[in-house]
Amino acid sequence: EKVPDIPFQMLLRGANAVGYTNYPDNVVHKFCKQAQASGIDIFRVFDSLNYLENLQLGVDAAGEAGGFVEGTMSYTGNVADPTKGKYNLEYYVKLADELVAMGVHSLAIKDMAGLLTPAA
Repeated sequence: EKVPDIPFQMLLRGANAVGYTNYPDNVVHKFCKQAQASGIDIFRVFDSLNYLENLQLGVDAAGEAGGFVEGTMSYTGNVADPTKGKYNLEYYVKLADELVAMGVHSLAIKDMAGLLTPAA
């Protein structure tokens, strides 16, 4: 109420909510409803392994709570080097498409290790 024009954002670890262990679906849904009722506007939903089932729960729970859902891809590797294995450009494009199909409102890249340099 005191800052109506400033959106508040939180990080939601998919099925882990804000912890480091999986929670039952109903707990994640209730948590998101309470977070939204307490003033959270934007839910940045991620899973450190980009595991789609965990992401889906977070996306659903945040969306059903009325939040703006930012689907987040955890980045690793080097997309400019096709010899780096699984985590190439095609992997991230497919992941982005899957997040969009889940119903996210926007996409983000979480680069926890600082690997996404201009050269990458």
